[in-house]
Amino acid sequence: MIRRLFLLCLFAWGGWASAQMPGEQAPTRGFATSLDATHRGYGLSLSWLRKGAAWTWTYGVDAHLVKDLRENLVDSFFGDQGRRYVYGKVNHLVVVQPSVGLLYDLMPRSLINQTDLKLGVKVGPALGVLSPYYLEIFVPNPSTPFVGNREVEAYDPAVHTYGRIVGRANLLSSQLDPRLRVGLSVKTYLLLDFAGGSPAISGLQLGLNADFFPQPVPIMAETEDLRNRRVYLAGSLGLLLGSQW
Repeated sequence: MIRRLFLLCLFAWGGWASAQMPGEQAPTRGFATSLDATHRGYGLSLSWLRKGAAWTWTYGVDAHLVKDLRENLVDSFFGDQGRRYVYGKVNHLVVVQPSVGLLYDLMPRSLINQTDLKLGVKVGPALGVLSPYYLEIFVPNPSTPFVGNREVEAYDPAVHTYGRIVGRANLLSSQLDPRLRVGLSVKTYLLLDFAGGSPAISGLQLGLNADFFPQPVPIMAETEDLRNRRVYLAGSLGLLLGSQW
């Protein structure tokens, strides 16, 4: 037991001594990218880091897909000749967030533990980019109703009934036709940094995104029981990679 304790102390001292080598300077800047998965979609973030004694300033841009939780895939009326699609969806929503934030060391590295636990927050404008949801629509021939053509159209709940929708359109045959909605985006997260003082940055992020808009964002076709929302909350899990110098 005493031998194991001695070896553990010797190992810790060696790690501390190597971390305190004269002439070495702690990194003050860094760049990181994060791949995020949420229950509303997925996202990507790019961040420039500027480190202080306890706080780290972050400057970056995030982009994430926002889905309505009431989106459900349905089978095509045309069976194997069609494709599954989200019935009632009228727009895709992607939120782009230029941000400024802070990271605080909750549990800095120690002689034994080489993992940092940090608390972060990012704030910035939410630039909501809306693009129509395109479907393949069956257009019957006037003379022979059971024969017709497939045409790609943006979903219109007043025109496109279930029996006319073949399925989701191919991305290449869809048009972007973007429209912009401006709001506010806030993200808070915990960062588990595994880098251990090395030049690389690697860690896991567990966060909560909140996107606020002054008016409801038209993702779904509204009915008496379904209304679009102004606030979208999403939990996120991200893989962080980068370097520091």
